Formats: sequence, C-alpha cells, structure tokens
Amino acid sequence: MPNTSYKVVERRCQYRRLLQQVAQENRPNIFSHEIARHLHISPDTVRQDMRVLKYHGSPNAGYQVAELLEHLQRYLHVTAKNRVAIVGLGNLGKALLRYYKNKESFFSLEAAFELDESVVGRMILGTPCYHTSEITKIVEEKNITVGIIAVPATASQKVVDALVMGGVRGILMFTDMLVKVPEHVFVEYVDMTTLLETTIFFSRLS
Repeated sequence: MPNTSYKVVERRCQYRRLLQQVAQENRPNIFSHEIARHLHISPDTVRQDMRVLKYHGSPNAGYQVAELLEHLQRYLHVTAKNRVAIVGLGNLGKALLRYYKNKESFFSLEAAFELDESVVGRMILGTPCYHTSEITKIVEEKNITVGIIAVPATASQKVVDALVMGGVRGILMFTDMLVKVPEHVFVEYVDMTTLLETTIFFSRLS
C-alpha cells in the first residue's frame, strides 16, 4: 500500500464534506480556524495539511471554498467514477444499498451479490443482483475496484477472496471479522459495536 497516513486522508475527506456544506451556504471563503473548530483539530494542523497539498490561503480572506474543494476532489480521486459492488442484501445490506445509491456522484454501484435466489437476477433499488458464486466473474467484467461487505462474519473471508480475485483493491467491511488480503488491497472495518462502545465511553467523560 502507498505510504500515506490514514489520518491525513481521513482529515482530507472531512475537509471535503465540510466544504461541500459551506458551498451550499453560498459562502465564498472559510478560515483555517473555522475548519479546525468544526473538525475538533488545531488550526495549525489545517494549515499544515493545506501546505502539503500545495494550497495556500490568504491571511485576510482565508481559503476560497470552491477552489479548495476542487483541489481536494482531485487529490481524493472523486472527479472520476469509482465502480463499487455490495455483497449481502440482508437488512444491513439493503440499508447500505439505499444509503449509497443516492449519496454522491463519484462512485457508481455496479452490482449486488446475494445467496437468496428470490432476489438474484432482479434489479434491487436500481442495482442488478447476482448470485455470490458469480462475484469474481462479474467484478472482473465490470471493472469493479471497491467492494462493500455486509455478510455474516463466517462468510467474510470467502467473499473477500472472490472480490480480490476479480480485481478489487479496496474493501469496506461491515463486520468485526478480520480478513487476510494481499498487500495491495486496502481494508476498512466498520464495527458497529466498537463504535457504540467508544461513543458510550466518551459520553461518560463529558
């Protein structure tokens, strides 16, 4: 994997989402201390991140929202379509499909995969559904590079292997099961239980 700090990339994604909101408010400029306040980080961190991006604001006017947003989108590769598949259409999978389907334009949901024969071969929320036995074939045919996994933990590794064989290079896991992947594949885990435990812990400190 590229030697890029996860935290740095995460902050830049947060910058982009914040700037999108600010742009909707028709604000032309924003200052580093405003960005810092929204994201609970220091203004120095914001300025350092922008310097690394080779983007510089003005002491009097701050950063130009539209220009900085475009700069971040180029860095994050959201100016081109990224082809995505989702595996598992249980309650969680369908909720994720519905959420992501209308979310943003920098990715397209190309396929869904499921064991349940009652949904295989149908369009589910506008996305074609295939049997999980076809994962590698369809992923390769459609040039899908990112997979979202919402299957039981025991099935996770088999699904990951099929996705990677098809050419997937990024996987978003909605399970607490750790999986093995080649070095060139990035895996992000979304463990709902851990997130809730963390939230409860910090809520008690406030």
